[in-house]
Amino acid sequence: MSKSNLREKMPTVTAFIDDLREAFGKEMIDGQIRRGIRGEPVFYACENGVEIGTKVNSGAAVRVTWDAVTGRAVSEEIKRESDK
Repeated sequence: MSKSNLREKMPTVTAFIDDLREAFGKEMIDGQIRRGIRGEPVFYACENGVEIGTKVNSGAAVRVTWDAVTGRAVSEEIKRESDK
């Protein structure tokens, strides 16, 4: 999938990444994205059914996601196998 196609399919994610590049530098952010694409659990994003990167399996009991409708971070408790 081309970069321009990702921008069309993932507009919220790409806008957020653009802000991160401005704040932390293009080289640093692009490096993390490349590492995630190569299989390291350091970058993962999904929007409109498109997924890129590698999910983090942190074992954490809470997950934080971005709600594009409200423009807020949302936390939710995760039920783990060890909690049952």
